[in-house]
Amino acid sequence: MASEFHMPGPVCLIENNEKKLMVNQEALKILSAITQPVVVVAIVGLYRTGKSYLMNKLTGKKQGFSMSSTVQGHTKGIWMWCVPHPKKLNLTLVLLDTEGLGDVEKGDNQNDSWIFALAILLSSTFIYNSMGAINQQAMDQLHYVTELTDRIRTKSSPDKDDVEDSADFVSFFPDFVWTLRDWTLNLEADGQPITADKYLENSLKLKPGISQKDKNFNLPRLCIQKFFPKKNCFVFHPPTEWKKLVRLETLLDDDLDPGFIQQVSEFCSYIFSHSKIKILPRGIKVNGPRLESLVLTYVNAINSGDLPCMENAVLALAQIENSAAVQKAIAFYDQQMGQKVQLPTETLQELLDLHRASEREAIQVFIRSSFEDVDLSFRKELEIQLEKKWDDLCKRNLQVSSDRCSALLQDIFSPLEEEVKQRIYSKPGGYHLFIQKTQELKKKYLHEPKKGIQAEEILQKYLMSKDPVTDAILHTDLTLTEKEKEIELERVKAESAQVAAKMLEEMQINHQQMTEQREKSHQERMKQLTEKIERDRVQLLADQERILALKLQEQEQCLKAEFREERIKLQEEIQDLQMRNRETKEHVKAESVQTPEEMMEEIKYQQMMGQKEKSDQEYVKQLIEEMEKDRDQLLTEQDKTLALNSQETMAFKPVMEAPICLIENQNEQLMVNPKALKIPDKISQPVVVVAIVGPYHTGKSYLMNRLAGQNHGFRLGSTVRSETKGIWMWCVPHPSKPDHTLILLDTEGLGDVKKGDTKNDSWIFALAVLLSSTFVYNSMGTINQQALEQLHYVTELTELIRTKSSSGTEEVDDSTEFVGFFPDFIWTVRDFSLELKIDKSPITEDEYLEDALKLIPAGRNPKIQNSNLPRECIRRFFPKRKCFVFDRPTSDNSFLYQIEEVPEHQLDCNFQMKLKKFRSYIFSHAKTKTVREGIIITGKRLATLVETYVNTINSGAVPCLENAVTTLAQCENSVAVQKAADHYSKEMAQCLRLPTDTLQELLDVHAACERKAIALFMEHSFKDDKREFQKNLLDIIGEKMEDFVLQNEEASDKYCQAELKQLSEPLMENISRGIFSVPGGHALYLEAKKKVEQDYAQVPRKGVKANEVLQTFLQSQAAIEESILQSDKGLTDAEKAIAVEQAKKEAAEKEQELLKHKNQEQQQKMEAQQRTFQEHIAQLEMKIKKERENLLRELERILEHNLKIQEELLMQGFRKQYEKLKKETDRQQEEYEKTKNNERSWFSRLLEEAFRALSTVSLQDLELFAEIMKYLSLLNK
Repeated sequence: MASEFHMPGPVCLIENNEKKLMVNQEALKILSAITQPVVVVAIVGLYRTGKSYLMNKLTGKKQGFSMSSTVQGHTKGIWMWCVPHPKKLNLTLVLLDTEGLGDVEKGDNQNDSWIFALAILLSSTFIYNSMGAINQQAMDQLHYVTELTDRIRTKSSPDKDDVEDSADFVSFFPDFVWTLRDWTLNLEADGQPITADKYLENSLKLKPGISQKDKNFNLPRLCIQKFFPKKNCFVFHPPTEWKKLVRLETLLDDDLDPGFIQQVSEFCSYIFSHSKIKILPRGIKVNGPRLESLVLTYVNAINSGDLPCMENAVLALAQIENSAAVQKAIAFYDQQMGQKVQLPTETLQELLDLHRASEREAIQVFIRSSFEDVDLSFRKELEIQLEKKWDDLCKRNLQVSSDRCSALLQDIFSPLEEEVKQRIYSKPGGYHLFIQKTQELKKKYLHEPKKGIQAEEILQKYLMSKDPVTDAILHTDLTLTEKEKEIELERVKAESAQVAAKMLEEMQINHQQMTEQREKSHQERMKQLTEKIERDRVQLLADQERILALKLQEQEQCLKAEFREERIKLQEEIQDLQMRNRETKEHVKAESVQTPEEMMEEIKYQQMMGQKEKSDQEYVKQLIEEMEKDRDQLLTEQDKTLALNSQETMAFKPVMEAPICLIENQNEQLMVNPKALKIPDKISQPVVVVAIVGPYHTGKSYLMNRLAGQNHGFRLGSTVRSETKGIWMWCVPHPSKPDHTLILLDTEGLGDVKKGDTKNDSWIFALAVLLSSTFVYNSMGTINQQALEQLHYVTELTELIRTKSSSGTEEVDDSTEFVGFFPDFIWTVRDFSLELKIDKSPITEDEYLEDALKLIPAGRNPKIQNSNLPRECIRRFFPKRKCFVFDRPTSDNSFLYQIEEVPEHQLDCNFQMKLKKFRSYIFSHAKTKTVREGIIITGKRLATLVETYVNTINSGAVPCLENAVTTLAQCENSVAVQKAADHYSKEMAQCLRLPTDTLQELLDVHAACERKAIALFMEHSFKDDKREFQKNLLDIIGEKMEDFVLQNEEASDKYCQAELKQLSEPLMENISRGIFSVPGGHALYLEAKKKVEQDYAQVPRKGVKANEVLQTFLQSQAAIEESILQSDKGLTDAEKAIAVEQAKKEAAEKEQELLKHKNQEQQQKMEAQQRTFQEHIAQLEMKIKKERENLLRELERILEHNLKIQEELLMQGFRKQYEKLKKETDRQQEEYEKTKNNERSWFSRLLEEAFRALSTVSLQDLELFAEIMKYLSLLNK
């Protein structure tokens, strides 16, 4: 930030709204623009003690920070004002004003402690502002300093206790300034004047003694002494008379006490002169962006429930800074090379020298800007990117040189090529003229400047490409004898060999230069790294020695004051610091020795890799060919690995040694535990979910532990403790269903009077219902009116759960569909001591429950109507109900307090029997968790439901099953698409052997693989009502099929080219030797060419490009054939003309045959597309029929249950409820009959799919679409 940067006023940096800290993005933007180092001064103190006035004076202004803002809701938190430093250029002064501590209106002082801790963590000078003298009351008000060990961590994973971790606070804590306002005493001690600093030192002296009172007295003093490396004090007289204080910020200096003005001036001067730059461990200076990162890291840690940690903050900052340093270095390298390099360079060495210089400077840029790159990962990333930049630059240099040379050759040799076409050299003596002209043009080319390092290679490639023409001219020159021609051929070969040797020598020189460059670069990097390590070592040792000196000074003070306990603690801390100091020296020393060795190993390794990568082009070509040959084998191995991984995933059985909190309930806010969510996310098996809910201290956790086969696990009584609130989960293998996982959900106790608000109880209850397939309600005593009133949560479900996302009916109408997805209901009654009898007749536990749920005739009595409501809801919402009653587990109260430790055989026999019966029922009858339309829930799907429901609740909305299933379908169907697409790729790779003889062979394999892929998608997908995912799958498969077609063509082309090259070698050799340059040579040439074609036709599995490759070869022979024809003295002009026409005719026939082949392939593709559509429609028909059957079964079950309830209401005389339910039941009956009878509804959906597909069909595919519609018509009939 430039020195002229000004903020017109302060802004809120950290807001404190509703007991939650939030960072203000506008303030962060201001910090991010400050590139200078910052001096951060923070002030903290009790509310209305004049903090803001002092901060305004530091800015040189009377107004800014609101004088009473810290007690107003809109100014809570920490406010910031950034101003140019008044005395130090190139620094920015950041002032932090905080809300007043100890405000009685807040109630909870938790946030005060966090405000205090943040002010310390962010500042380089920390001001504590208070009124009057430093007495015990002032110390008691400064209790926040004693809580810092519970608020701040030095290391991310301390292996010591809190005090030992806090021993490192002094290494990064700010300077401490205590400002005393309205000071009216004399600064004297024992009749002698003392300074304010001495007064503070005396006030911080410890009191001898070991009583608790003495310890409480000493604790804040000891913390200030230990934590803050430098301590100062300032006292301020009352600024003016009491009546004027309310408008202090508007008073002129003449209205203020002169002594107060002088004290404020001295205070400001001290802050400006002595407040240091904010520095992190290892001497890392903090600028605006770094302060921004610290603010975000600390506040996020607090809001997540963690403790702010200096080590984590520095590491997070290092990640950001080092990433930026890498990019900065790369940008610098690009800039330097862009300015210095002009491509193409004449030599590789020229480019190497520029690269080395720029690379060295770029690494220096990185070193200056980076820190805490402990594992050198960012350094390695920079080196990798620089190496890539270098490789790209080399390639560009080659390419630019190649393009430049090719353009020059085209420009220089184009007249010669034109003369050859005009047959200027097809005459006696033409060969020598041609060679002479070629040499002249070659010299002209070599004299052209700025050709680059490819000049010779491109020239030789060009000349080699003209060898057939040169040979043809040589053999047609009748003035040369056969001996002269042979001599000339040998001369040309010798010249070519010399050129090749020269090129190889240049290649070796370039390779040597590259190797030397790599070695020099790595030596330079090693040197820079060693210097960096040495600088870090010096800084680290300086930090540790400073801390050690402070500790020794503190120890000396304790020794003089004879504080034995504190002295022992300090001695231990000092010994620990000394040991760490020695370890650091030894470690850094070893590292400084080891690092060069490792670097040398890296040099050798990269040199070896460079030799492999920079070898001659022929080797690279061979390597590529080998890699392509191994492609199929590699794909097969990858597929095997993928299959094994898939089997491992499918076979995953969770082994949880103990439960884990799935949904946390902190500060009446529900939050999903990401760590817990990973466990069901890995479970691919169907799950049986058993949830238990009930009042606290009723023995829920014990039952769940027994279902897990354990005595311990869910904490007995834990649900009334804050750390175990919410819903806890335990995943275990199902005891009787090997392919299922049993998920147990234990919930916090309902109705705890300490909670105050019962809203969260209702959400816990609703979530347990939504997530479970068996819902256990646990209570004590009997099922009486009180027990039913405690179960009022069930009556609130209509307000907490929705079936459909946009129900047009009223709440009860929507709730009538709860029965379609609600779990089985089990009521467990604990400590049951009554006989199961009605009218002296024994009854079962289930009959007891049903009798308790009978409605009481109410008439218009509202009280009875209210008591009926939970009964009515349980009967209507839960289709299957069960009851278990348990005797008291033991009569010995001492056993009850630790029942998890009591062996089962010592428990009451009846309790044991009922417990065994309960477990047996759960294991046998608890069903797999499903949602609408029979969709089976796996662990992964359950994890999605949990997140969806909790996010909905936290957003203020009501959990909706339809929305949850839609969200689930989005995730599952995306996975199903990918799974099916991968399966298609795998099957195609296994079944195809490229190249295929015909396109039809490939299309047949494609059709079979596509059919399997679609079937796999159908199996794993659901709720794809608009068929978007299925269409996406077909699009992906279509693209993959096109890729396979392309691969097939490429494989065929490559194979045919290789075979044809091998077969035509004798022909090309004969042309070069002039075998056909004799009378009758044209006939011999045609015969030889025919043999090549015949031999080529016998080659098996040439693939789809066979004809096209042959046609291309024949076209390339046309010019040579014509040259041979024209030079054949054994033919008359008429015979030559006939031969030319015959060649044209054969070429046309070949072309026509090739076109016919392409049309045939196009037709095959259309037919394959038609089969794809038909397969799609057929599988879609099966899918829709299956979905319709599931829907009918679900509607039938809902209807059957409601009819049963309706009949019971009528028989019991509840006419009003009967009429209400009958109305809804009639609607459901109508919907059921409509769905059942409308057998053609699925066909209309098929038509909809087909017409949707029409929008993407091209004109040439209309015939195909007509065929599909014909097929659909047959289906309809």
